[in-house]
Amino acid sequence: DTMLVTIHPIPTAPVVLDTTICSGGIATLNATAPGGTYQWYDAASGGTLLATNASYTTPVLSASTPYYVQTTIFGCTSPQTIVTVTVTPPAIVNAGTDQTVCGNNSTITLAGTVTNGIGGVWTSTGTGTFSPNDSSLTASYTPGAAEITVGNVKLILTSYGNCTPVTDTMVVTFTPKPLVNAGVNQFICKGTTTAILNGSVSGGSSSGIWTTLGSGTFSLNDTVLNATYHLSTADTTAGSVKLILTSTN
Repeated sequence: DTMLVTIHPIPTAPVVLDTTICSGGIATLNATAPGGTYQWYDAASGGTLLATNASYTTPVLSASTPYYVQTTIFGCTSPQTIVTVTVTPPAIVNAGTDQTVCGNNSTITLAGTVTNGIGGVWTSTGTGTFSPNDSSLTASYTPGAAEITVGNVKLILTSYGNCTPVTDTMVVTFTPKPLVNAGVNQFICKGTTTAILNGSVSGGSSSGIWTTLGSGTFSLNDTVLNATYHLSTADTTAGSVKLILTSTN
């Protein structure tokens, strides 16, 4: 009587491609060779058997995860193949802190950031424009007249190039433009060396600073709205001098 003992080779390790998914997604892994009965595990040794066919669909993943697959042909088990599901983290978007600007000096300098993404795009709830363009994270935004009148606008930064877009919003508040009044023109007699000022600043500001196109001085100082201006000899010789009041906050 005769019996035949057939020696089968150890199968080669399965062929499986690594894959990349977005955080919160699932992946379907497919073993394409060499056939047989596949076994998928969550650890190289002592792991849990997850599936026994050529494909395996992962649960929802939030972090990169390795899986291990082997196959059995004629009772012979192959080496394992490690396949990694790389999970791309969600983008982190920061449009910047909210800003308050004066209505008459309202260009806004932006400083947005996008992490885990290729870049971002700005949009607004108003009619203003972005310079040099809406894809520059450090663009400048010039608001339209309507949003200054309303008193605020929202600027939204949205990520792109990495899974689901993520947005962040900053609010720009416009304060009323300052109203500055240097006072009425004054006429003084030759020989008088001082002019009593009576400026006012209201609206979006409450303080100001005096400057002169002459060479005189201010007392108590140039930030006192009702300061005294002391004419210089050159001011007197010139016959007139312009005093300028500028808002400062």
